[in-house]
Amino acid sequence: MQHMGICGSDVHFWQNGYIGDFVVRAPMVLGHEAAGTVSKLGEGMEHVFSDSLVIKLNITLFN
Repeated sequence: MQHMGICGSDVHFWQNGYIGDFVVRAPMVLGHEAAGTVSKLGEGMEHVFSDSLVIKLNITLFN
């Protein structure tokens, strides 16, 4: 991961603890606008190439 951003929904989660019916369960990692470079491929990865620039949105991490 090289860059990560937050948006208005992340700020709302942080300040209010919920958006609509979704209530934040702590701990929760906010931020869902991320970009990076593929440095190593796992097994079964056929459509991504090493050194590709990638972005993936809307992955929520509950740690």
